[in-house]
Formats: sequence, structure tokens, C-alpha cells
Amino acid sequence: MISGCYSLQPAGSGVTVLFMEAKQNNRIRAALALRRVSARRAARLLGLSPLTMYRRLTGKIRWRACELLALSALLDVPLADIAPDAAPSTDEVAR
Repeated sequence: MISGCYSLQPAGSGVTVLFMEAKQNNRIRAALALRRVSARRAARLLGLSPLTMYRRLTGKIRWRACELLALSALLDVPLADIAPDAAPSTDEVAR
């Protein structure tokens, strides 16, 4: 397990949050498929159990920020590609 993680708490109404998380999970699944990495293998490399990975991908439990960062590094894709709402904006990076 990745230490020092915290859960992301997106702002918005419950329906908006669920939609955003479903969209994010679809992006993650697509990135895994493009890189030909199974969810089971990604879970192992991230230090998660397959059940935890399944729960993350189905939205049963939220992703932690460090898991998203590790996943973007593992898949060699920008964080904004898999979790646009979790990635800092260009204004934030410029500061």
C-alpha cells in the first residue's frame, strides 16, 4: 500500500461527484487498456489488493491522490489524462 495517501473529496452535489468519478474511472480503464495493463497487474504494482482495485474502478471507494499519481506514472500518462479534476490547473502550476 502506498503510505501517506489521502482521499480526494471533490466539490459539488452528490450527482455531480458521482458523474465525475464515473468519468474518471472510465478514463483510467481506457488508459489501462491502451497500455495493455490488466487491473489485477496494476493493483499488484500499486500495492493494492485486486478487490480494492475493483472497488476503486467501480466507484465503491474513492481513489487516493497518491494512487492516482502512482497510476499515472505506471501508465506513463499525464495525471490530467486520467483524473482531470485531481490534476492542478496550469495557473496553479505557474505559481
